[in-house]
Amino acid sequence: MLQLCLQTNHCHLGPWMTWTVRCDEIIGVEDEGVDDIGTVSCTGPWTVYTDMELLKSFMTLAEFSFTDDMDSADIVWIAGHFRNFSELKSCPHRYVNQFPFESVLTCKDLLARVCQDDAVNDDGDRRGPDWLPLSFNLLLELPQFARAFQLREQQSKDNYWIVKPWNMGRSIDMHVTNDLVKIIRLSETGPKIASQYITNPVLFCRDDVGHVKFDIRYIVLLSSVKPLVLHVYNVFWLRFGNRPFTLSNLDDYETHFTVMNYGDSQLKQIHCHDFIPMFELQYPDYKWHNEQAALYEVICAAFKAGTCRDPPNSIIPFRQARAIYGIDMMLEWSFGQTSGQRTMVPQLLEVNYCPDCVRACKYHPNFFNDIFAFFFFGHTAEETNMTRLV
Repeated sequence: MLQLCLQTNHCHLGPWMTWTVRCDEIIGVEDEGVDDIGTVSCTGPWTVYTDMELLKSFMTLAEFSFTDDMDSADIVWIAGHFRNFSELKSCPHRYVNQFPFESVLTCKDLLARVCQDDAVNDDGDRRGPDWLPLSFNLLLELPQFARAFQLREQQSKDNYWIVKPWNMGRSIDMHVTNDLVKIIRLSETGPKIASQYITNPVLFCRDDVGHVKFDIRYIVLLSSVKPLVLHVYNVFWLRFGNRPFTLSNLDDYETHFTVMNYGDSQLKQIHCHDFIPMFELQYPDYKWHNEQAALYEVICAAFKAGTCRDPPNSIIPFRQARAIYGIDMMLEWSFGQTSGQRTMVPQLLEVNYCPDCVRACKYHPNFFNDIFAFFFFGHTAEETNMTRLV
C-alpha cells in the first residue's frame, strides 16, 4: 500500500517531469451493509409520497393518490437518496423506489469495478467484458492508468479517453482528451474515472448535419434481485450530436456529447419508431432487432454482475423496493481479425438512478401510469408496453 501511495504521488508530478510507471495492484472499494428485511402486505389503493412534480403531473391512475406525509405513504418515490431502509421494518406494507447498494451500478467507478475483471492484460487493452470500455478509477488507480496509457503510447495504439466524475450526469465536468498530463490534472479536481473513448462509433446520418455520434437511452425496471426480475420499457430514446463526428477537435461539446436538452444547444428529436427504419436504410446489412437483442444482453449482463456478489459489492435483495434506471448505450464498430468483417458491438456507458423522464412523459404521457400499474397494480408486461429481460 505504501508503495502504491508513493507511485500515486509520483504520478501527480507527471506534468513537471518525465517518468514511467510500473504497477499492477488493483484496489477494492467497500461500503456499509444492510439487512434484507420485511414483506409487502398492502394491496391498494395506494398513497404516494414524491418530491417529483413530473410524477404528480403525469401519474393519473385513479388507484393512486398523493400525500405530503412520507410516514403515511404506501409508496415513497423520490429523487433524493433513501437511506433509512432499516426503519421500514415497522412499515412492511411500504414500497420505496430504490434498492440498497444500487450504487454499485449507478456510480461510474463502482459500475466499472463490478463489471470488469480484476486483472489487466499484458497490453492493457482489456480488464473485463467487450461491452465495457476499458476504465480506471483515477483516485485509486492512477498509477495503473498511467502505465496503461504509456504502454498504448509506446505501441502507437488509440489513446483517447473520456474523464468523468464518479457520480454526476448530464455530461457535467466530462472531458475527452489524449493528453496524459491533462488527465492527471483533472484527477486532482475531484474523484474521476477515465474510460477509453469510443473512437469508431456507429454514426447516424442527419439530413441537416451529416454523420453524427448518437447514443440510446433505455428505461429498465428492477422488481427483484433474487431471483433477478428485470424488464425494459419498449420505448427508447435517441440522443444525437449536433456536429459531424471527428477526432480533430476534442473540446467541441456538440461533436462529442449527445446531451443537448439542458442548455442552449438544439435538441434533435427522432422517435424510436421513426429511427428504426432510418437506421436500417443507412445500414441495410444490419437489422435493428438483432442489434437491440445484443444491447439487451449487455443490460442483463450488467445487472447480473451487480447482483451476484455479497454486499457491499452487490445490490441487496429487498422485497419493498421497485426501481427504474436509465441505461445509456452506444454501438461501436468492431473488425474481425481474420475475416475483416465489421460488426456492431454494444457498449455500456452509464446506469442512471432516477433518470430524467421529461421526454418520456412529453411524448408518451402514459409512461408513469405504465410504470406504476406494472409495479404496484399487477398489470402484465404486455399491458404496460414492456419486455422481460430476465
